[in-house]
Amino acid sequence: MKNNTARKSEFGKGEKQIDKEQFLKKFTQLMNDAERKYDAEVTVLLKVVDEAEKAGNAENLELSKKASDAWIEYFEALDELVKKTALKDDPTAKSSKEFVEDQIKFFTILSREIERKIKTLKLTKIRKVLEN
Repeated sequence: MKNNTARKSEFGKGEKQIDKEQFLKKFTQLMNDAERKYDAEVTVLLKVVDEAEKAGNAENLELSKKASDAWIEYFEALDELVKKTALKDDPTAKSSKEFVEDQIKFFTILSREIERKIKTLKLTKIRKVLEN
């Protein structure tokens, strides 16, 4: 019969039994919650970009670009962490790295597009001033 618990003796508090199934259930729930929150944050960012573009609001576009650039920095740091801590043959490390790389690509493209929209707005404003 397999013992389904792990021993934990971190922080000098002695040994404590942790049920692996319970841990995995809670960890999975935590990861699902984090994913939903991340998705919500990205959705808000994309809505702000869309609304700012429609309204011609360069200031909100610039703030959105800063947020996108911050996500790039976050995922680049996470990428470095995965590289340093992951085991070479760990399939979860590979999928984590792929996810992180995809997010870096996504936010890099988003930042470029926002920058393009900002420049277009500024050129449109300059054109209107010159026409008057």
